[in-house]
Parts: sequence; C-alpha cells; structure tokens
Amino acid sequence: MTILVMSLPSSIVPAYAQLCNNPTTIISLVGDKDALGTGTLPGNDLPPGPFDNRSPAEMAATDGSENTDVVNGEFGRTGDFDYFHTFSIPGGFAISSVDLEFGLGGMQSNDNDPNTKTLGEDGLFVDGVLIPDAFEMVSHARFTYTLEPVSLTPAVFVEFLDGAATIRIETNSFGGTNVAGGNDSPVFFDYSEITIIGCSGVIIGGEILPIDTTALLLAGVQSISMWMIPVVIAGAGIGVFVTMRSRK
Repeated sequence: MTILVMSLPSSIVPAYAQLCNNPTTIISLVGDKDALGTGTLPGNDLPPGPFDNRSPAEMAATDGSENTDVVNGEFGRTGDFDYFHTFSIPGGFAISSVDLEFGLGGMQSNDNDPNTKTLGEDGLFVDGVLIPDAFEMVSHARFTYTLEPVSLTPAVFVEFLDGAATIRIETNSFGGTNVAGGNDSPVFFDYSEITIIGCSGVIIGGEILPIDTTALLLAGVQSISMWMIPVVIAGAGIGVFVTMRSRK
C-alpha cells in the first residue's frame, strides 16, 4: 500500500495522508483472565501447587487453553507453550500497532545467575519469528502472578494480516530448566492476548474508501483531473494565441 501511494505524483500524496478517524481494535484471547482459576490479583502470590483449575472446555481445547490454569507439582510446568490465535481482519486493513499480554509467572532472568547465564532467556516467537529480547531481564517471584506486556515492531505486523498467529513461549530460563545448584521456580500460564489496532480505509473527499488498488487508482484519477485543469486551460490559451498569430 505504501509503495502505491509513494509512486503517485507528489501533488496527489496528501489525499491519502489522512487515515480514518475511528481506528479498529481487534482482540484475540486464548485462555481466561482468572489468575489460573484462583482470582489472585496481579503482583500477589498464587496458592501453592499442585492444582488444576481448568474448565472442561479448557481441558478439551487445542488452541493452547489446555496448557493454562495448571500448576504441576510445586515447581509449575516446563517446556514450550503454543497459543493459536485466530481473528478477523477487514479487507484493506492497515495495522498501526500490535501488543501482546501474558498472564503468567515464574520466569527468571538468566543474566543474574552464573549457573544459567549461558542458557539464554525465555524465547517469544510469532509464527516462528523470534522477537528479540522480549523477556530480557524479566524476573518473577516464585509464585507471583504477573501480567507481562510485549509491544511488537512493525517488522512483524505482516504475520497478523492473515487472521491467524501462533504465539510460542520457550521456557529456557532457570525457572523452566530445573538446573541443579540454584532455586527452582514455577513457570505457569493463565492466558495469551493479542491487541491489534489499525484502520481499514482512508478519507478522500470526505468519504472513507478502502485502502486497495482500485480505490487508490480511482482517487488518483480524480486528483490528477483536478491538477490538470489549469494545464488544459493554459494549453487551450496557447493554441488560440498561435492560431491568431498565424492569421496575421
């Protein structure tokens, strides 16, 4: 879309500069916001495990909800966790921001512990694309329920335009590897949420038009016709002048 706009004459570009006045917000939630079924407020400790507070629907789910609301044993869960999000994207949608939020706990930064310094931090992936340093220096208390936000850069916005995104958290941290010689911590998950904000059209001549090739071409023709009127008039004047000169 940007390439199409920038390829038009500079006098036309301002016609596309004003985005719609009412941005659209799209939210996709996997899991539920209930602090693993305990109702614990963020920043407070969960009851000690083990426990399994999944609903029947969560137990039967295949979108990642089946891995939420569970603490297996005292030290939580380990491994890689996938959340499969699906959502509806309008045609011609232009994304302006994508924010992730996770309800979880037990992550610990490896940089603070010589026993785990070389392991690497917990990894965050969107459709297999690594989000660098998403959990850098994130360190939770042992059983504290935490909301962890991550804002994504425009480089990965394209991953959301098809209406689906797989969010993976790889628990490579000390809390998720049970490395000997240190204090283990539980890694537990409550939910994964995606918030997408964007616009499905631009305002041209007071009317919201979809941002697609047809709209751009039609608006370009209209804009071209406006700035060509003086050129046509000037050309007609020159023609009359030349005709009058040739009759003398």
